[in-house]
Amino acid sequence: MRPKPPVKPMKIRTATALALAISAASGARAGLPFEQMIVFGASYDDAGQFPDPDFGYKTGLRFTNIDPATGNRGYSMPEWLALDLGIGRMTPSIPLVVVPRTDTVQTDNINFAVGGYRSEQVLQSVTGTQRLSVGPFSSSGPGFLDRLAAGTLSIGPNTLFYSLPAGNDIRDLDDPAQTAATSVQIAAALVDAGARYVVTPLLPKLGSFSESANFDANGRTARGVDRTNSSIAFNTAYMQGLKAIDGNFILIDIPTLFDEVLSNPGGFGLATDLDQTRVCFNATAVGGPGCVEPAGRGKVGGGNPDEFVFYDGLHPTQVAARAAADLMESVIRAPGQYALVPEAVLGDAHAYQNTLDEQFASDRWNRPELPWRLFASVQGASIDPAEGNATPGANSDSADLTIGAVRALGNGWQYGAAVGAHSSELELSGTGSGFDTSGLLGSVFVGFRCHRWFADGVLTVGKTDVENIKRAFSLGPNHTRREQGETEAEVKGLAADMGLNLAPAGWTLRAGPLLGAEYQQIEVRGYAEDGSSSSAMRYAGLDRDSLIGRAGLFADYPWRLGAAEMSLRADVAYFEEFEDPATTVSAVTKNLSAGPWFRMPGYSVDDNGVRASLGLEGEWKSGLRVGLGYRYDDNAAEASYLGLNVSYGL
Repeated sequence: MRPKPPVKPMKIRTATALALAISAASGARAGLPFEQMIVFGASYDDAGQFPDPDFGYKTGLRFTNIDPATGNRGYSMPEWLALDLGIGRMTPSIPLVVVPRTDTVQTDNINFAVGGYRSEQVLQSVTGTQRLSVGPFSSSGPGFLDRLAAGTLSIGPNTLFYSLPAGNDIRDLDDPAQTAATSVQIAAALVDAGARYVVTPLLPKLGSFSESANFDANGRTARGVDRTNSSIAFNTAYMQGLKAIDGNFILIDIPTLFDEVLSNPGGFGLATDLDQTRVCFNATAVGGPGCVEPAGRGKVGGGNPDEFVFYDGLHPTQVAARAAADLMESVIRAPGQYALVPEAVLGDAHAYQNTLDEQFASDRWNRPELPWRLFASVQGASIDPAEGNATPGANSDSADLTIGAVRALGNGWQYGAAVGAHSSELELSGTGSGFDTSGLLGSVFVGFRCHRWFADGVLTVGKTDVENIKRAFSLGPNHTRREQGETEAEVKGLAADMGLNLAPAGWTLRAGPLLGAEYQQIEVRGYAEDGSSSSAMRYAGLDRDSLIGRAGLFADYPWRLGAAEMSLRADVAYFEEFEDPATTVSAVTKNLSAGPWFRMPGYSVDDNGVRASLGLEGEWKSGLRVGLGYRYDDNAAEASYLGLNVSYGL
């Protein structure tokens, strides 16, 4: 966005242009999953195209305050976003130089935004030649597509694009429909060039800002009301236009965020004794539109800019700009957190299957003398899903109780049923975010036992409630936001295993090869987070299929200890995950559900690992059998299971 006054295209003040002329005469780690960022827009997004007079024209001007903590000019919104995501610093595309500048960086994160640009100029910076000028000085260079064609700029599938093109058009009350059409044309050009991820903040209600021409003593002027109405009309038309493009647009609800900040400035650490819609920190900012500094509180009075929403009449202070960037980051990261929900449900299903596997292992060589055996198992598990490009690190603690019955049919056959209740708590590393799961799983199974070999098959169905899904994050340096929701998942599973004892006849030890397969289908229902804040999200349903094949060895050593028949057993197996493509999460900011949804990568599944288990049990003539089992899995999720099993023959 740009300030209002006389000199175009930046409309910077005449005195500032003269000052520039006199001065000239006298002398990354990768983001998730992003590796590069390309930005288009105007003054809210400018990364320093113009030299900054407050720093001797040696660094780039941003349209915000100097940070009291660092003494440096604050960053623009997309610069903060790039730093938050770990992409790194940005360089302006055509920086104007009047004296040697000291702020250039070697990076392929290019910022094409220029303070004062209109939507047609932003389009030109994509499809044609880019230009800027102020007073007698000018700078120009090839736009985005020309740089791609010349090979001076390259992008990849993990390049993040950012586009905020229309603020100056709407501020000047241009036709919102035409401005939206131009903005959609920009988005379409980026998609045609290969953009897979485009962050596009919507326009705030410009009539709420503190430009002096925007209100009178009795309230908002008609011009201010028209600016707000035009902003709303533009946003509606822009979202509808984007839906017609086969692209991936990450819409950001900046309008609601500014409403939240202006209605509750104290919640963001800003001054509550000021009408933030009528005042600003610096009434004479470089290139800034007029506004009113409160006596003794603004720049002239030596005040603190961190108390204000607006730096000048139009542009945000560093606090507000940082809150907007944090909102963008939270929206981008939200799908990766949601992608852990089916993984947690899958972990619960694997834990339940483990209790059944322990029971089957206990029955491998025991020919039942009684037709019925009842069993119960309690188990605790610790599961740590691996951190991925798009998903945060996490850890989960769970517990489950399983009860069941086995019926012996003779000739080695047996069948049975079981039901298990499980619960778990998952926490995201260092964020205060997480969720709880609880549910019921039921199974029917069949087994066959022979002198030398065994086989088991299980069919499982169930349902899991996912509750207290908490997503915590910062919006600016002084505000923590928490979003919450709940959903549920359906579980279907099928598992089978078999083994053959190859130990020589007469050996007490039984050992041999073990083969198995386990299929789980998880269907998580889509849900919306509670409330209607700027950061509340809506998620589409998410399916997760897992097909694991395993091959390994088993060993079982029986001995007698007093009145008990003891057994020590161990299994070790290599396993392969055959359903290993990364999931894709579809989501949208809840208030913007009328616009296009966006897609982000979900959980990256490792396709192999190792599983090992160790069990010890004793059986008495009364039919009582007690066992203790431990299992360790190491693949995408490192998991440890410890269970106590009790059964009794009838």
